[in-house]
Amino acid sequence: YIRVCNARGVIPTAGVLEMVRKCAITSGGEFLLDDELTAMSSMIGHLSSICEVCLAGSTKLSDAVLDNFLQQLFGRPAMNSLEKLDLARCRGAGPKAINTLVGLLVESNGLYKLRHLDISGIRISSATMSALCHSVHVHPAIRCLHLQDTNLGVHPNAADCLQDLLSAPALEVLGLGWNCFSEEALKALGDMLASHKRLRELHMPNCDSCVSGVESSTHLFLEGLYRNASLCMLDLSMNRLDSSGALILEDSLARHAKLQELYIGQNPLGSHGLRCLLRLLSQSTCGLRLLEALGCQGLERPIYQASDPSGTYRLDLNLPHSRSLLRLLYKTCETLKLDFQQAFQKLQYTPASSGRNGEPRFQHPSGKDSYGVYTVPTTGTVSFCFCIDNARAALVPEGEGLDGSFRGPRPLASIYLDRHFALLRPKLTFRKVVCLLAQFRSLKGRSDEQKLILDALSSDFSLEYDFLSIICEDSFNSIDTLCLLVAGVARSQVRLFLTLTHLPRLREYIKVYKRCERLFVFNADSPTGRYSLDLRSPTDYAVAEMLKMLDAWETSVARKQNLEDRSQYGNWSSVRNCTHQNVLMTSLADWILPFFETLELDFVTWRRPATDALPFQDRRWDEMMVKLSQAPLAPRAKVHVL
Repeated sequence: YIRVCNARGVIPTAGVLEMVRKCAITSGGEFLLDDELTAMSSMIGHLSSICEVCLAGSTKLSDAVLDNFLQQLFGRPAMNSLEKLDLARCRGAGPKAINTLVGLLVESNGLYKLRHLDISGIRISSATMSALCHSVHVHPAIRCLHLQDTNLGVHPNAADCLQDLLSAPALEVLGLGWNCFSEEALKALGDMLASHKRLRELHMPNCDSCVSGVESSTHLFLEGLYRNASLCMLDLSMNRLDSSGALILEDSLARHAKLQELYIGQNPLGSHGLRCLLRLLSQSTCGLRLLEALGCQGLERPIYQASDPSGTYRLDLNLPHSRSLLRLLYKTCETLKLDFQQAFQKLQYTPASSGRNGEPRFQHPSGKDSYGVYTVPTTGTVSFCFCIDNARAALVPEGEGLDGSFRGPRPLASIYLDRHFALLRPKLTFRKVVCLLAQFRSLKGRSDEQKLILDALSSDFSLEYDFLSIICEDSFNSIDTLCLLVAGVARSQVRLFLTLTHLPRLREYIKVYKRCERLFVFNADSPTGRYSLDLRSPTDYAVAEMLKMLDAWETSVARKQNLEDRSQYGNWSSVRNCTHQNVLMTSLADWILPFFETLELDFVTWRRPATDALPFQDRRWDEMMVKLSQAPLAPRAKVHVL
């Protein structure tokens, strides 16, 4: 080594002695020049073994010198000892060096024990890429392969190249990031993963090739993930995924027991997309424990509301996210033990133009496939009204509480809401919540990232007091945090009381009470009144959601008991004079609640006290009215007390 350095005028480095001792040739974190690598090449034949070659970041190395260096790896000692070859970002590597690398992978005196190969950042031609992928296919030992930013995505036969890579007998880690694949190639990749049993890690950051304003080309790949059962880590960062992509992931990964880490940062998910992923995190059938979602602010596009998915839908089944939404609705029917024919009402199916005589009817799936997934059509358009009224009525039997188990009036409405939320609202278990809390704490000082997580948790979740306590301690503003998340504990008076005791002073309590007053004073068993609800507020939205659910429950019970219809529009609804954005709403049952503007309505329940209920005593009433008239309150406040 010193002889070659003297001949080429290169200053020897003491680090070479360490390389010889460790049986490794590395750049030591610095990028090498041609003469330096040539001097190191002279040592290879004199070493007893070489375990590792790492030239990562040496962007100045030429193709000829890299080719000469790789030629030295044929035969001993590298043949039967080299396990790691890292050429990442050696951008000078050209056809000669890559062809030599292909020879090292396929020839008998090549690197047949190589386990780790990293050539990311090297632009490879299409012809050479085909040969490289085939050489990986026949190599018996490669477990980790990194091909980030290698022009694999622009290969005319990218799907065939991916087929060769995934057919490698020992492959466990595959990096494909920064290669813009076509929609066909990504769909083929999803199909190939169905039969792959060894792949544990898949890195795919920035692989989407769609243009702005067009649905992400990765959606078909995401939809096919339900057939894979081997992945433990998946990286989908920077793929322009919005809330519809997150909905597909919620559906496709729900039964993936091995997947533990999901990296999906730098995607415009918005709070609704992140809510889909948090619902996925909460599912017991999904093994996911680590969800990394930094920089996911985006447009808010609510698609699916798990707490109450009833409403009118129109789905284009040619789109993956529409098919995923339909499957989620089928899962809701399964949870509520509801027949598909009862839930999907006013169904109209428009098949794709096929030229055949007659139009096929829409058929609900008779069961799940071998992967445990409902099979849905992939063409046509379907519209329907999703109604769960039969399940609502079954949640509270007619004879509930007649055995004297309640002191006073039977709180049937509260019982219904509690049971409904227990079935459809996900709950974060201790095993899943630890990683989420650790990630939230790591974001201390980054209010925008914390706000996104809090917005996602503000709806569709049942939260525990201890979870809120830790979140408030680590958040940017404990009052804002409490106002965002209190709707998740409001159905439990014990949890709500413990949550409010977290506030240090009376002043903070008053601030929270004023902002959440409509939720705190809402009485599900006596909901009659005038409401003006700002749907952008999580607490007001929670009240609107409960009113919609109560209206549907009262409607189903009234029809079941053959009561007289006293509604405003002849639909048994308890809601009157309902307006949103100055538009008159005749029914809440067919409407999916938005997250914007103000909802105004009058709620007039048909439920009346039981015949054996004790009336309020006149003497007590008079005493209360006297006390109220003497109270130092404004007239409007006195009316509000009543």
